[in-house]
Amino acid sequence: MLRRRELLKGAVVLATGQLSGANLLQAATPSAVTGTGQPKPFDYAWLKGQARYLASVPYAAAKDAVPAAMTKLGYDQYNSLRFRTERSLWADAGTAFRLSFFHVGRGFAARRMYEIVDGQAREILYDTSMFEFDKAGIDAAVMHEHVGFAGFRVQFVTNWKADVAAFLGAAYFRAVGGDTRQYGLSARALAVDTAFPRPEEFPDFTAFWFERPAKGAGAMIMYALMDSPSIAGALRFQIAPGGSTIMDIDSALYPRRPIERLGIAPLTSMFFYGENERRGVNDWRPEIHDSDGLSIWNGNGEWIWRPLTNPAQAALQFVCRQQSTRLRVVAARSRLGPLPG
Repeated sequence: MLRRRELLKGAVVLATGQLSGANLLQAATPSAVTGTGQPKPFDYAWLKGQARYLASVPYAAAKDAVPAAMTKLGYDQYNSLRFRTERSLWADAGTAFRLSFFHVGRGFAARRMYEIVDGQAREILYDTSMFEFDKAGIDAAVMHEHVGFAGFRVQFVTNWKADVAAFLGAAYFRAVGGDTRQYGLSARALAVDTAFPRPEEFPDFTAFWFERPAKGAGAMIMYALMDSPSIAGALRFQIAPGGSTIMDIDSALYPRRPIERLGIAPLTSMFFYGENERRGVNDWRPEIHDSDGLSIWNGNGEWIWRPLTNPAQAALQFVCRQQSTRLRVVAARSRLGPLPG
């Protein structure tokens, strides 16, 4: 959509003879996002080397320079911060995939984003013109000089308005089933020392690299760098939408210290309270949760159902039998952080 100010600016340039009528519209319309930073060679081996190096030095938490106004956003305000679809990565590249980005704010810190073309990675540089701030009540001017991408959504050619996957917060990611068009459980890339009577640890994705897909390609390849006080890692994702969305993930993990319990790609959901348990809740709604139970099909062909609760202390339940070798988790319990909106 053309803004009045942009159109007037283009008209002034036309009047001075600097542009012809044929290219006025192109000058006034923002182009799709692309990597514009300094090009640097990239491959997965290099990324694994970066993760290995991080694990060899003391952990240093990223310093987040998000303006105070962005940290105070409520849930609805944050979800009103919309990325302009015409600025999506690869929107004008003729590929079957597009990426749109989440803004920093409300606890979601910045991640670096890069586009890979012909083995060269260029950073995708943040600009306030990529987002709509009006409905969130934010003055875009306060965001200048700040890196503003917290995560991203993946869209596919079959429906540009629907998500295929989303990455937002810590090392969270979710995918959408091709038939249901609904998000399932969230996954975390890694979980460290969960279900102990001490703080658990969840690493963060700190940077992402996206290979520009070839025209007609039915899968997208991306990479991520992960870091935490206990471990660093490099990951390669191949995302293929369809009747079932398939993610083929390779990870290389480099611990900084011995880890007692490591969860690789654990599934997680949200549960505050349900109709069966309202301990310490004073709310008019009968239940607030994403999942209300854990349904398991064990190796003996039995279905086991466990309704969720929100205990005062961490609880761990094992439902495996000694002779069972296969388990399919349909819904999982978790008391973890926020999901992409």
